[in-house]
Amino acid sequence: MDTGWHGRTEPHLAFPFLPRFPGWLPVVLFMLILLGTAGDHPRSVPSPPAVAPRLPPPPPCAADPAGLAPARGPNGRLLDYWHTCGVYIVDRTGRPIRIAGVAWSGMELGGGAPQGLDRQGYRTILSIVKALGYNVIRIPFSSASIQPDFHPTNIDDRLNPDLRGLTGLEILDHIIAACGRLGLKVILDHHRIAPWSVPPLWFDDTYSEEQWITDWQRLARRYAGNDTVVGFDLQNEPYGATWAAGDPRTDWHRAATRAGNAILAVNPRLLIFVQGIGRDGGQDYWYGGELRGVARAAIHLAIPGRLVYSPHEYGPSVYPQPWFFTPDFPSNLPGIWNTHWGFIVEHGLAPVVVGEMGAPETGYDTGGTWQRALLSYLDYHHLGFITWALNPGSTDTGSVLTSDWRTVNAARQALFTPYLRSSP
Repeated sequence: MDTGWHGRTEPHLAFPFLPRFPGWLPVVLFMLILLGTAGDHPRSVPSPPAVAPRLPPPPPCAADPAGLAPARGPNGRLLDYWHTCGVYIVDRTGRPIRIAGVAWSGMELGGGAPQGLDRQGYRTILSIVKALGYNVIRIPFSSASIQPDFHPTNIDDRLNPDLRGLTGLEILDHIIAACGRLGLKVILDHHRIAPWSVPPLWFDDTYSEEQWITDWQRLARRYAGNDTVVGFDLQNEPYGATWAAGDPRTDWHRAATRAGNAILAVNPRLLIFVQGIGRDGGQDYWYGGELRGVARAAIHLAIPGRLVYSPHEYGPSVYPQPWFFTPDFPSNLPGIWNTHWGFIVEHGLAPVVVGEMGAPETGYDTGGTWQRALLSYLDYHHLGFITWALNPGSTDTGSVLTSDWRTVNAARQALFTPYLRSSP
C-alpha cells in the first residue's frame, strides 16, 4: 500500500502500557475488554462457498522438505525458522502457524525509518503490537533506506537514545532485535526504489534488477542465523508486470523466481513472499492482488518449502470496485477471492498470506461488511494476513494506533481480536 499520512479522528481507547509497568495485568484487562466487545456483535458475513472447502488438518511437517538439518545458533540453540508444508506455514516442530501480522510503514518514505519514532520509543510501540496479539511485523523499506551510508531523520533521540546517529540498517538491526526478544517475527518488504516514488516494476532507469537482487542478498547475509527474520517480500505491488507472458523485461514470474533463488543461495531457510501483479488477460484487479497466472505457471524455487504467495486485497475505501455495489454483495466476495488467489490453496499449490488488507470502517456499512467478510473467509480457510497499517492517519485503510502512537483504535482492534491467533 502506498498512501499519504494525514490526521483523522478515530474511535480510540487509552492504552497505558509502557515497559516500565510490572507484569501484564493492563494488557490482560485490555484484551478481555476487547473480547467481550467483539462478542456483542455477531459477524453477519456470507459463508464461504463449497467451491473452496475448509482445509483439512495439516499433516505432520516437522521435517524440512528441503532436507536441511535443524538450524542452530552460535550457542547451540535450535533456531525457529519457518517452512511450508503443502498449503500451511509451520514452525521448526511442524506446528502450523497462521500469520496475523501488521505493517509498520515509514522506512520506505522520506524519513527513512519506521514512523512514530518521533512520538514513542520503538520498544514501547513493539510491546503494544505484541500485547494486541499480532505475531509478525512487516517492515516496508526503500532501496535508498538500506544503503550503508543512509541516515534517517524522523527519530526523536530523547525517546530512542540508542538509535542516535545510526544508519537505517543499524536502526533496523535494533528493531529486529527487539522483535526477537518479544517473540515477534519479521518480514522485510522491498516497497519502493526511492522515497515518494511508486514503481510499476522492481527496477527503473536508476536502479537495475541486478541491484535489486544484490540488495536482497546483502540483507539475507546480514540476517543469516537470525530466526526473527523469517521472510522476504520481494516487491510491493508490481502493477506494471506480466506473468509468464513472454516479455522477460516485465515477467514477474521470471524475476521472482530468479530473486528468490538468489536469496536462498545465501540463506536457504527464508520464506519467499511473492505478490501478484495488477492486470492479467485484459482484466484489472488490485495492485499486487492478481495471481491467476499461477494456474498457468506456478513458481518453483530451487529449495522446496519456501514459497508463499501474498496477494493484496482492499475494500471500497481504497477504490470503489464494481463488485462492492452489485445486488449480490457481499455473497459475491468469496467467489472473487477464489478466482484471483484462493484457488492456490484450494488446489494445494502453496500457502497464501494476504500481505496487505484493511479498512477504516468497522461496522456494517459496505467497507465494514467487506472487512468482516474477508476476515471470516481467511479464518475459514486457515489463511494468514498482514493488515495495513500500524501507523495512524491512513485515511483509506484504517490503522491500529492513533496519533499518539500508544492509544489503540479500539473499534478496529475489537474487530481483529478474534482472528489474532497463530494456529488453526
